[in-house]
Amino acid sequence: YDLASSDVKKWTVDWDWLYGSLDTGEYRIVKDILDFRSAGDYDKHHLTAEFTID
Repeated sequence: YDLASSDVKKWTVDWDWLYGSLDTGEYRIVKDILDFRSAGDYDKHHLTAEFTID
């Protein structure tokens, strides 16, 4: 996905295929984000989001 620094995107996660349904609780998801400039020239960042399932 291309995303400018001022853009906002929503990414839907389908947990069922990997984890099944998630129980009630607090969770955190971590995604690696690459700031890609050219082949072999990029920075890697970790984007995290916390969420609660009631």
